[in-house]
Amino acid sequence: MRVLQFGKCGQLALALAAARTDQTNYKVLGSADADFRDPDAPAQAVRDYKPDIVLIAAAYTDVDGAEADRAGAFAVNAAAPEAIAQAVNASGGALIHVSTDYVFDGRKTGGYLETDATHPINIYGESKLAGEQGVLKAAPRSVVIRTSWVYSENGKNFVKTMLRVGAERDELHIVDDQIGRPTSATELAITVWTAADAIAAGRAHWGVHHFSGGGAAASWADFADAVFEFQQAKTGKRPAVIRIGSNDYLRPAQRPKNSLLDCGLIKEAYGIKLKPWREALVETMARLEVSAGSSG
Repeated sequence: MRVLQFGKCGQLALALAAARTDQTNYKVLGSADADFRDPDAPAQAVRDYKPDIVLIAAAYTDVDGAEADRAGAFAVNAAAPEAIAQAVNASGGALIHVSTDYVFDGRKTGGYLETDATHPINIYGESKLAGEQGVLKAAPRSVVIRTSWVYSENGKNFVKTMLRVGAERDELHIVDDQIGRPTSATELAITVWTAADAIAAGRAHWGVHHFSGGGAAASWADFADAVFEFQQAKTGKRPAVIRIGSNDYLRPAQRPKNSLLDCGLIKEAYGIKLKPWREALVETMARLEVSAGSSG
């Protein structure tokens, strides 16, 4: 199986590379190799490498920044994935594209199904939805995986921000009226590779699928509390979490109040098991400790 992955330094990209034991016939390209702001660049990479499966783990992820850079967000999140999909379809390959819960407005009660109506409430969500639609139209042999609240030991994310800011302050004000299930980039990477291997074995299930961490729903404040509970067990110290509403923490881009994804389809289609998000968080925190120790 020849695999071409777009994305080299992001959370998911690094997790994908770490989770792949067989590195043969596995090519990874970063923005310096195929700039997504020029959609023909990644498309040409597909034509040159002729992969069996393409993984798109590159995206414009600055949710607030997208509000002032619509053109950039749409170039990276919509035009480039569609151009890749066109090249993949022409070569007879398959595509796995990662998307987001932000394609929904968050007004539903309970977990979102793949068949629920989309209605993004920020430009980032609009650009990701356009990317989904472009990919599925251009390449019927595509799997789109929507996920939510991704974190890891790498890059910029909520967990690392909490640890950094929590070490500097006695209390933190964290939003408590937005709910979801945090998703470990490692668990997401395992899911992507499971789908890729199934495709290679002729057991593909095309179309949109949802994947997130398992376990009970959580707010961002709950998520922060879980981070600090782990930290307190190690150091004996932790900041207080002051729970606030979204209106008390205004940002350029509006966020959906409900980011819960129903993951029943992907579990059935690919035999995916959802690890409880608190368990996956503990594993990520342990890896963070190891990396901090090795760099110290």
